[in-house]
Amino acid sequence: MLKSMTGYGVVQGKVGTKHVVVETKSVNHKFCEVNLRLSQRYVPLEGRIIEYTKSFFSRGRIDVLVRDEPHPSDLGLAKIDLKRLGGYYDTLKKAAAKLKIKDDIAMSTLLALPDVIVTHEEEALEKTWTALKPLLKVSYESLEKMRQKEGGSLTKFLKTQLELLEGESQWIEKRIPENVETHRKNMAERVSKIINGLEIDPQRLAQEVAYFVDRSDISEEMFRLATHIKHFHNLLGNEGEIGRKLDFLLQEMNREVNTLSAKAQSAEISQHVVECKHLIEKMREQVQNVE
Repeated sequence: MLKSMTGYGVVQGKVGTKHVVVETKSVNHKFCEVNLRLSQRYVPLEGRIIEYTKSFFSRGRIDVLVRDEPHPSDLGLAKIDLKRLGGYYDTLKKAAAKLKIKDDIAMSTLLALPDVIVTHEEEALEKTWTALKPLLKVSYESLEKMRQKEGGSLTKFLKTQLELLEGESQWIEKRIPENVETHRKNMAERVSKIINGLEIDPQRLAQEVAYFVDRSDISEEMFRLATHIKHFHNLLGNEGEIGRKLDFLLQEMNREVNTLSAKAQSAEISQHVVECKHLIEKMREQVQNVE
């Protein structure tokens, strides 16, 4: 089954004594791009988090947010980092003086700044990673589940459009012999009017019809289009990274349909060719979101 590149996952837990929220979301992207927003103490783990994320996902832009959350149970352990608080205060006072702001800086403003209130001693890096990794895993699994669900909807949509495209192509293929016969009759009528009732040379007329058939022969295009449709349908049942393959097949289908449009020489057939192009375009829009 297909997997979408769109999804969302979130989990809460504890790393050391702090409550943590891990939030992941993904959108479509040509490759696998991981973007991180981390609380300060997780920055040294950036490389590990990116590597771990890429072990779950092969395509998509993956945004990972890891933040420490204040929690009532942390209050009894709270301490104020006076050195950091003083640094913030001095910086803000200088900025206020430069901007000629007279209001004093409230303590509540200072306490809300990052890492002023600390609730634990810094854990060792390995200990932090050991506690954080399972939370990442749960969040990624939640995201993956949503991507699979979205992929199921995409599969149904693509199958429906593919069946419609197959129906249109089969209609065109069946219409070709009738189109040739219509052209032969029209040509005979036009020639009759021009020569005022004189007998038409059957051999010459046959040559002109043969020329038309050769010029408007779309058997190769129809065969390749049918092959691409069959291949596309088979890929929909495959696992793994198939979005690029589907997109390539749709490009090839579009190329064959454009050739059909040039060769058709029939208003009725041209209408169905336009519908084929419309169906292919609708599928291409959705395939951009397939992993």
